[in-house]
Amino acid sequence: MDTSYFEEFVILAEMQKYADAAEHLSISEPSLSRHIKALEAELGVTLFDRTSRRVSLNNFGRIFLPYAKQFLTLQRTCMQELEEARLRGKNTMVIGTLYPITELISKFYNYDSNVSVITTGFGDNNNTMVDKLRSGKCEVAFLIDPYKYANEFVIIPCIKDRYVAVLNQDHPLALKPYVHLKELKNDKFISFMEDTCGDQAIRNLCARAGYSPRISFNAESIESILSFINGGMGVSVLFDKRVRQLSAADVAIIPLDPDEKVDVCLCYRRYEPLSDAAAEFVTFVRDRWQDIENGHSSVT
Repeated sequence: MDTSYFEEFVILAEMQKYADAAEHLSISEPSLSRHIKALEAELGVTLFDRTSRRVSLNNFGRIFLPYAKQFLTLQRTCMQELEEARLRGKNTMVIGTLYPITELISKFYNYDSNVSVITTGFGDNNNTMVDKLRSGKCEVAFLIDPYKYANEFVIIPCIKDRYVAVLNQDHPLALKPYVHLKELKNDKFISFMEDTCGDQAIRNLCARAGYSPRISFNAESIESILSFINGGMGVSVLFDKRVRQLSAADVAIIPLDPDEKVDVCLCYRRYEPLSDAAAEFVTFVRDRWQDIENGHSSVT
């Protein structure tokens, strides 16, 4: 059954004249007549009583009319929702990140408020985030020092940071200009949740210093870690910029020796096309974020 004939039936039922209905539908009268007869043939009943000048619904037509209208309403609603979903897909992107990017996302919204951003993965480890990017669960991702993946990902360095030792103000090393991680070998560490990127970073840095850290607490957020440190419950190794953004005046932030710098890079699959939203975001990061990060310009 050609459901496009339902609208023609409803219009003819309302106007009761083939000429008027055909004009309204922008089709010829013979075409409208053929379509109505085809619909009646499919239904197995006639829908109209016909005279030489007018048509009027018969009993079968009156029964069919509300269902035809309901079908057309459902069809319009369905098409509207599909279109809205298509537009949401076009204007929504999923970003994976192992690093806090609140400021970057805020600046991007100022740059293009028509794109909606969903972030995922801050509690992941590096391998999990790489797998998400490979599988398309996120279109782009912020990875830390991802250069070994250069063959499969386009890599755009966008944030430079470093790890620092974060100590209680009363810690014996709190006033030193820098700290060797091996000097914290006997301290208790406050880490992130086990097997997250932050937890792996602390363990790897201590391993390079020759020991395995004694993890006394695993916290879900950097705010919780700073609270534990302030309470004298241990030390940690965190991103310098993130600690200073939180204005952690009650803790000591000490550079590491040797310096442990990190590059936070925007990555996306080298051989897969980006959605319009993701392409817009990549353009923003590549062409504008560096100036914002360096304080050379602003987004309005």
